[in-house]
Amino acid sequence: MRWLVLAMVCGACGRLGFDPVTRTGDAAVDGTPDGDGAGSDAPAGATKYYLISGNGAAPAELLEVDLVTGQLVLVGNIPPSFGTMIGLAYWDANTLYASGTTFVKITLSPFTVAAETGPVSDFSALERVGNMLVGISQTTSRITSFTPGSGIAGISVTALTPAVSGGDITQTSDGTWYWYTNTTKQLYTIDLAAATAVPIGSPNPGAPFMTGLVHDDADNLFVVGATLFPIDKVTSLIGTSIDVCLACPTSHPLTSGDTTRSP
Repeated sequence: MRWLVLAMVCGACGRLGFDPVTRTGDAAVDGTPDGDGAGSDAPAGATKYYLISGNGAAPAELLEVDLVTGQLVLVGNIPPSFGTMIGLAYWDANTLYASGTTFVKITLSPFTVAAETGPVSDFSALERVGNMLVGISQTTSRITSFTPGSGIAGISVTALTPAVSGGDITQTSDGTWYWYTNTTKQLYTIDLAAATAVPIGSPNPGAPFMTGLVHDDADNLFVVGATLFPIDKVTSLIGTSIDVCLACPTSHPLTSGDTTRSP
């Protein structure tokens, strides 16, 4: 459990209307893969932001997203036989894991998707912590950590309050874990080991359903629903939407997605 002792210091620098740090890279502007099956050819060491979009009735899209411009790059399609994917986690430079109807391992280059051994749970939030993955169940609101490929659980603790409804988790550079749930349409700081959540600011009753939460290199937070939104980590206020597109300027709606980022 020592690896899961987390700082609960809420960043006091968040503010609505921030100017996110621009990510460099040469993401294709036509929405097609760039030839290597691994998304954009960003410079070595550049942060990449991934999301899954799809409801299981058709191939789910694995996409890279530019948090500044909303430009999407198609990395590959996940066959509908795997069902709906609602959780996504970065593992290493060539590996992601996704959860939902099934638990799958995604190899970025060459792009392949395969069923993987893991807990049978619909993790709407999924991220790497140390050498394990941590998921939050959509149906039970319980937090579970496990080793991908073995299915051996490290923890399974008391369910979160409020209940989980979509949303996601992300850990910023100061060690703080943030969680967004549509139950209250609000941001929280969260202690994963204790399964305790502390609300931030006020709910957003008119906000759309959000399925992802991610932070940029300046620790600005973004939530993802049908499109992309900045969210203030001091007030929970949701900012002006950032339209996402594959074949820009045509909008590209997102469905049942989750987000993750490379380190």
